Amino acid sequence: MERIETRVQLINYICDNISQSAIARACHTGTVQVLGGFSCVPPGTRPGFIVSITSVHERTWLVAVTTDDHRHIFHVWVVESIPWKYFVGRPYKEKYSIYDGDDPAESFILRGNDVSMEEDNDNTSSSL
Repeated sequence: MERIETRVQLINYICDNISQSAIARACHTGTVQVLGGFSCVPPGTRPGFIVSITSVHERTWLVAVTTDDHRHIFHVWVVESIPWKYFVGRPYKEKYSIYDGDDPAESFILRGNDVSMEEDNDNTSSSL
């Protein structure tokens, strides 16, 4: 299995392996934002990366790249939402990592908001 270690490798892998041609085209003509690494990408349990790809026509897809260690391959697929509670990136590091995403400070804040909202929902449901 090849390794994905850089932003460019991640985006190129998506462009070369996504089944939807509109998404592959948007990789080259639209806006691409690496959101970062996630310890779990639902509905599965495998770790991976999520990338937001927006076409010139302003259609946005969330594309996940997850690993299958048993078969030594990556899977590329479209997800419906961002599981921020599983975000593994860290802001304010000296060295950039694709796990941190393009804007690690914002992603870290969104992760905190997602976890807080989930805790609020747990507290609300338990009091019923």
